[in-house]
Amino acid sequence: MKYWGKKPHNIWRQYIENYTPENGIYLDPFAGSAISAFEAVKADRRVITFDLNPITSFFIEIFATDFDQNKFKVEVNKIISAFDNDKVYHNYFTTQSRQSNETTIVQSFKWEDGNIYELGIEATEKEIKEQRALKRKKKIPKVVKRYTAKPNQDDNLKGIDMNNIKIPSWFPDKPFPASPSFSANFIQCIGGNNFSNLWTKRNLYVISKIFSEILTYKDENLKKQLLFGFIQTIHLCTKMSIPRRAAANRPFSTSWGRSAYICAARKMEMNPLLVFKSNCIGKQAVESCLKSVIPYLGKKPKILEVGQSNKEKNKLSGFDIKYGIVDINTITDYIPENSIDFIMTDPPYGGLVQYFDLSTIWLNWLEKYDKKYQPNYDAEITIKKDKISTELYKQRFTNATKNLYKTLKPE
Repeated sequence: MKYWGKKPHNIWRQYIENYTPENGIYLDPFAGSAISAFEAVKADRRVITFDLNPITSFFIEIFATDFDQNKFKVEVNKIISAFDNDKVYHNYFTTQSRQSNETTIVQSFKWEDGNIYELGIEATEKEIKEQRALKRKKKIPKVVKRYTAKPNQDDNLKGIDMNNIKIPSWFPDKPFPASPSFSANFIQCIGGNNFSNLWTKRNLYVISKIFSEILTYKDENLKKQLLFGFIQTIHLCTKMSIPRRAAANRPFSTSWGRSAYICAARKMEMNPLLVFKSNCIGKQAVESCLKSVIPYLGKKPKILEVGQSNKEKNKLSGFDIKYGIVDINTITDYIPENSIDFIMTDPPYGGLVQYFDLSTIWLNWLEKYDKKYQPNYDAEITIKKDKISTELYKQRFTNATKNLYKTLKPE
């Protein structure tokens, strides 16, 4: 999962094993990607892990779900098949094959200064079959399933006309938060002060339809697993994705490479349906991730969620992971004093990385699924120009540290 500030998991586990006794409790109060929580489980230690950022709780809940690999793959393919007869998708994500007269799928569009300059094109099934026959005869060295090409006139016209697409499914239609993360230059470059402008109209059409399909599922485990694939998809399909340089030799992939909202002259518009499929099925996908949880940890983690209505302050057993969306300055409402054996954490260093702002790209969608994923910007420990001063940051961080000290056992 894309998350800013991931940890060297094996090194953290060695610290947890060394400083937390076998029957003790480890605490990570700024859990972030929740890697430390699962390394504590692998080390057979109980762990309490909090973060004000709701995305942390989502990660924990995902890895603790029951995973039916076959059922998951079937449902992913059902969502993809919902686009089989979708006229909008087939109009705006197809082109004429450069190898035949067939219509084929576009994998990506590369833009520079408002113009398309290159396409990533999927070879058709017929073309792949013909290539395989030639390869067997040793007439070609390999089968090429995807290739790049210059746009034709029709491709360029679709790039203009897509702004007329009507989007019937829900999407986050709201302005960016008032924050230095969203500068005036960024807002102008991206197309306006609204989260929906992070995506082209055709990409927003596809991702909003995928999202609406996922929300129809009754099985909460499956729904969350599909949402996991979805949120790994959406940032790769924004206008913030930049094409890799030719020297990288990776013409069909991109990334959100900086811990900031960026808008460059060169952009890579990925086909969301293909990105969603690759993020759900295959290597480095939800499928490979979730099927490895129990073999890696040695068990399915037992989780206990806490919050305002169930603080479970004195409950220190009966769980592997006790977690919640908790303001660190209220941590003593959730953990008794003198109860924690070891604390290791990666706290927010001033405003170096604006975790909440960055996570909003995912949380905007998740809070539509469940309101608990709505971020509380007012309690964030950070520094933001004209919003949260250095003095307020110091005050909050000092109070947090004092509260953490109270939770530690003597000596």
